[in-house]
Amino acid sequence: MTDTGAQSARTAAALTASAAPTDRDEADTGLVLLALQAEAADHRRPGWIKRRVEQLEFLDTRAVRWRVSVDFEVPPQAPAVQVGQTTYRLVPITTMPKGELVAFDLRDEAGAALSMPTADETNRRVAPAMVVRARTVLGVPRLPGTLERDLMRIVATSPATHEKAYLPFSAAAAHIDAEFRLEDLHDASQQLSAVRFWQLRRSWQAHRNWNRAQDAASEAVLARQAAGQKIVDVDPEVMKATCLLMAHAPFRSQLEELAQNYLVYVGLTCEAGVRRIIKLASERTVNFWTRRSKSKRFFQALGWRYWRLDILLGGRGGSHHLEVAAPPGVDIARITARPTDPRERGPRLRIGGFSPHVHILIPRESPVRYRVSVYIRVSRPGWLLSSLLVGVLIAGVLVTGRVKLAVLFQQAVGAAPGEAGTAATLLLALLGVIASWLIRPGEHPLAARLLRLVRVLIMIDVLAVLIGTGDLLLHRTTHRLPTPLWSGLAWAGGAIAFLLFLSWLFPRHAPWKPE
Repeated sequence: MTDTGAQSARTAAALTASAAPTDRDEADTGLVLLALQAEAADHRRPGWIKRRVEQLEFLDTRAVRWRVSVDFEVPPQAPAVQVGQTTYRLVPITTMPKGELVAFDLRDEAGAALSMPTADETNRRVAPAMVVRARTVLGVPRLPGTLERDLMRIVATSPATHEKAYLPFSAAAAHIDAEFRLEDLHDASQQLSAVRFWQLRRSWQAHRNWNRAQDAASEAVLARQAAGQKIVDVDPEVMKATCLLMAHAPFRSQLEELAQNYLVYVGLTCEAGVRRIIKLASERTVNFWTRRSKSKRFFQALGWRYWRLDILLGGRGGSHHLEVAAPPGVDIARITARPTDPRERGPRLRIGGFSPHVHILIPRESPVRYRVSVYIRVSRPGWLLSSLLVGVLIAGVLVTGRVKLAVLFQQAVGAAPGEAGTAATLLLALLGVIASWLIRPGEHPLAARLLRLVRVLIMIDVLAVLIGTGDLLLHRTTHRLPTPLWSGLAWAGGAIAFLLFLSWLFPRHAPWKPE
């Protein structure tokens, strides 16, 4: 176990051992913080959060830098805590993924650094508050079995640490989701049967919806089965309680949020109703979307498919803006946004790219949580186009050498090594041009990593040029020409030029096409 995991486990144990009347004030503070978080996301009434702006900067294929700005009014319900002679109002502004904070920065609208409660202080308030919320939802004075301890562990520790404690909740959620997906499949089947055969467009749409519903239902049923197989020796009373808790939509939403993220709140010395702006920045690891099929991952590494990054946006209070900046040498092809729950009726958004900055807005009136997909690819002009032109030039030289093989070697038959020097010098000069494009010291790390296989193709091209040059310099036969060797080099150069052309041409499919 890592130091962080051990510390999280000790925190959870301490929380469990000290959940007593002395912590009641802390739990009450946590309840108010959770209530303020839920109130901000309620679109039916004016919220105290006005606007959220997130800026995404790509560092490479493994990390991004997030900048978050939250514009809000200090709510009058914000709990007050006394620290020395100063009274602070605690305001929850966002959530952040659990884990180590890298290059974290927290400032106000004037650029002054702000202090943030520690993880232990947050856990002492929020973890008992979730236990109190669970008791309220179930209407019981105490949760059955070890459920209270498990809830505290889920809130206070990282997902890897509380995986076992979260199993009953994940199984209950998988069961509920499977039932919903089966209902959606039943509705899609009824719509499909109601369409007449001459209604071609409606029939096509109904078949498409039925196929999607069937895929979603199959995936949900498999997830339910997988989650059920992991449940071993769980108290039936505990399982019943977790099913009731996960069926309560607001509780489930907050638990799933806190299982993966820490609640971020700040202490402010201003009065209620004052307009404030808090700015956060940090570096986070990311996972780019890839197909499960190895062949399609291969196509993605060749640049024939978009690289996709998924982001959750909206549904947390105020209008939500996302700005994505394209690093040099990379194009943002498009940004799409779809409701995370297919049953939600929120609009699907599509924003065109191929500009230095691409922006998407989720209005405050939309209560739907969106999954935003950012599609990127290496820019066609620049390095990729130059690589294509160099590949075509190499292929032309190798094919010409194969066709004119007798002319190329007519002076080399039985001659001294230096008589083929002119052709060898030309090929070496071409190799120098290629090497200059391979070094590219000023290239952005993201552009350098997206097309690794394309760089491998260029390296193979360089190897072909080296082999051809070496054959010109070292050929020592009196009658036979190196026809098989140059045929192989010509075919290799032509194939690589064709693959480079496909990498320059694709992807051409619309990014919003169903995956």
